[in-house]
Amino acid sequence: MNPAFAMGNAIAKFSRIQVPAKPKTTFNIGVVAGGTSINSIPSLVTMDVDMRSESCAELAKVDEAFLAIVRDAVNEENKARSTKEGRSPRIRS
Repeated sequence: MNPAFAMGNAIAKFSRIQVPAKPKTTFNIGVVAGGTSINSIPSLVTMDVDMRSESCAELAKVDEAFLAIVRDAVNEENKARSTKEGRSPRIRS
């Protein structure tokens, strides 16, 4: 299991969600990090996510969609590769 692959999948999926123009709602992933060398699977990856909306309800929808996308991406990665060494850790926000 490679958490960087799961994160990349989640970023790609999140980039395609649709948000309303009104109330103005935006999101961005601006910083990603993880790993210690080029030839090793990272034990931890992180991303900084910015979500904004003029509406609390719309912001909650974007947040809920993001968390569901991350959970799905982790599950897909766990199914695609060996989890002999353990499944991916819990998602932390």
